[in-house]
Amino acid sequence: MKVELIGPLPPLRGGISQYNNSLLLALRKQGHDVLPVSYRVLYPSFMFPGSSQFDQSTNAPDGSLTTLTAWNPLSWKSADARIRQHGATHIIFEHWHPFFVPCLRYLATHSNAQRTTVIAHNVLPHENAGLGKFLNPLLFREADKVIVGASEQLVQLNALLPECKGEVVPHPAYDRFFTGHSDQSALDRHLEARRRLTIPTDIPYFVHLGLVREYKGVDILLQAAAKLTFDYRLDIIGEFYDKPEAYHLLHKELHLGDRVRIEDRYLNDEEMADRILAADAVVLPYRHATQSGVAMAALAGGCPIIASGTGALADLVKEGENGILAQAGDIDSLADAITRFTKPSPSDWRQRREAVSNRTLKQYSWDSLVNRIMETV
Repeated sequence: MKVELIGPLPPLRGGISQYNNSLLLALRKQGHDVLPVSYRVLYPSFMFPGSSQFDQSTNAPDGSLTTLTAWNPLSWKSADARIRQHGATHIIFEHWHPFFVPCLRYLATHSNAQRTTVIAHNVLPHENAGLGKFLNPLLFREADKVIVGASEQLVQLNALLPECKGEVVPHPAYDRFFTGHSDQSALDRHLEARRRLTIPTDIPYFVHLGLVREYKGVDILLQAAAKLTFDYRLDIIGEFYDKPEAYHLLHKELHLGDRVRIEDRYLNDEEMADRILAADAVVLPYRHATQSGVAMAALAGGCPIIASGTGALADLVKEGENGILAQAGDIDSLADAITRFTKPSPSDWRQRREAVSNRTLKQYSWDSLVNRIMETV
């Protein structure tokens, strides 16, 4: 089938770009003729709080068009002409923020495709929900199907637009992060990564990875870490979209010292994989969440997660099997969840990494996502 895939792709950074690239590979693997249309840049510089919108260690996928600029209607017309020339029967939009709705709706209403699917990573944005309530339905109404990543998101979609055809398809697992380690057991990969990063194996090692924004609850994690009564190491690594000074000040006030390290920088795929493989658990103390690419990378690598019971995380974590749940926004609950994870010993979890990885890769595959997208509405 001829398919148009509209959304960010490498070298653009971010979770949506990674998701879209993996979906592109899965579509092509199943034999679909895909024309991927990406953006020249995602945001005007005044709207972007990070250091760069690009990951220079990655390349654009073969055959992709880097045509769109969300605030330039001339680029929409240019993309529409190329899309019509391709003659696809199915068009797929990656949607995550109302800023992109005018561009995507233009392409949807001008498309001659027979079917339209919107993958809504956020039914409403993490901030500025009012704008999303006004703009997002304008795109969702053009879709034959809207795919969301969690049951909580489907409830939100039905409340926003009752006539919309919505389906829950969980975020697939990021197995591609670990393809260079496929000949090793999950435990061997873990121990080798600990040696590579010079992290001792006699204390639990926790990580929080990815962009730091207020809703991700890093301040809650710091306060929970201060309540822990055992020896541990926690690394918080990611580019800050909030002011990092507030987090460093909190770190100092809580006297966390070298037990907790904060690094304000972007992680490429290779280092993300190394940290996941080395960690005993990835900690995701989100105040609220839709879905989490970091969680799906962690579980694919066999690393359990300690997470807030919100959004897709509530659906994803099976208590005692692949992680531990805490109450969202509750410092004491998070400290208790981290403590419970260490009893009787983190080594118990290390022995389960193979099972966690295998179960995740089987249950959350990219082929399953493609099959659900391609099902007749």
